[in-house]
Amino acid sequence: MTILVCGSLAFDTIMVFPDQFKKLILPDQIHILNVSFMVPDMRREYGGTAGNIAYNLKAIGGGQTYAQLSGKALTEPKNVALAGQVDAMFKGTMLRGSLLNAYAFWKMGQIAAIAAVAAFIGAAVLLLLAGLGFWHLRRTDPSVEVLPRLGARTPAPVEP
Repeated sequence: MTILVCGSLAFDTIMVFPDQFKKLILPDQIHILNVSFMVPDMRREYGGTAGNIAYNLKAIGGGQTYAQLSGKALTEPKNVALAGQVDAMFKGTMLRGSLLNAYAFWKMGQIAAIAAVAAFIGAAVLLLLAGLGFWHLRRTDPSVEVLPRLGARTPAPVEP
């Protein structure tokens, strides 16, 4: 059984600070700490959750799934290293599932937000059209026929 890991693959911008922070933070003035440092360089590194989870699950289990490792652990109950691998694989698989669950609800929230905006725009258009209808009703004289030519589609009788 293979595992599909979904998450982000992104670039992280890492600030390179050549000194140590403890040299610049004064212990007697920690109550008025202002964290503002100049960094001479910034570098871009690969980041995100998907690559890290997939790489580490493969490295921990040696390419085996949680089910395979837990089956081995049941046959070798005294193998502490194998029990640690099973525990780490379970936590990694649960983390993956939690991230997928969070991503799914985030995506549903985005879709619902777009639908709500579209519904409000539609309601505003209908409200505007209703207002224009009432405005037109007040401006039109009741004795005026609004659509006088609507019945003119039937041919008039021809007299011999």
